Amino acid sequence: MDLPIEDTATNSQKLRARQALCTVVVVYLCWEYWAGSGDMFQWHPICMTVGYMALMAEGTSIGRRISKARGLVERKNLIENHMWVFSLCFVLVGVGFAIIYRGKELKNKPHLTSWHGQVGFTAGIAMLLQTTLGFSLYYQLPAKLNLSPSVRSMLRPLHLYLAIASSVLGVVALSFGFYTNYAVIKFDTYMRAAFALVAVLFHGLAFARC
Repeated sequence: MDLPIEDTATNSQKLRARQALCTVVVVYLCWEYWAGSGDMFQWHPICMTVGYMALMAEGTSIGRRISKARGLVERKNLIENHMWVFSLCFVLVGVGFAIIYRGKELKNKPHLTSWHGQVGFTAGIAMLLQTTLGFSLYYQLPAKLNLSPSVRSMLRPLHLYLAIASSVLGVVALSFGFYTNYAVIKFDTYMRAAFALVAVLFHGLAFARC
């Protein structure tokens, strides 16, 4: 059933408001991270902020709107937009991981010693599985591989569950990131708590199709 015109307009306004607020917050955070020491590490929080706080929330929002698409053309456009936004998110998060890995190797520091790192690594694994499965579904690989209908019927729900896991774990890791030594230097206590809550809010609104 199509949504009433009034509901569609209201949802569009909510969507634009969420996108605008997200853009302001992400640009501010990236500016603060950029105004650093010039060390390679500053690109890690920049990539993760844009990836998890902006692109993942936007990709989730698009994905949640697919079931409400009005017609096949709109559905196809939403699916393609969802795929490419998440692809860019995956690339940025991958670059963020590569930077932190390289930085720790250069400084001879151990890996995954904090909750931030451990949860973030788990979120990355979930995103890898989610993205791989999403591409396989888009290009209809399960059918081309002659997988049984019972197996294929489980793949879309699995893609959704991986997306939820990736989103939740990513937001938790991002929130933990605001309590690292680097973030403590950049922001005061109230700002760090506010940014962590805002990250949760963005993803919550995305799952609510906003």
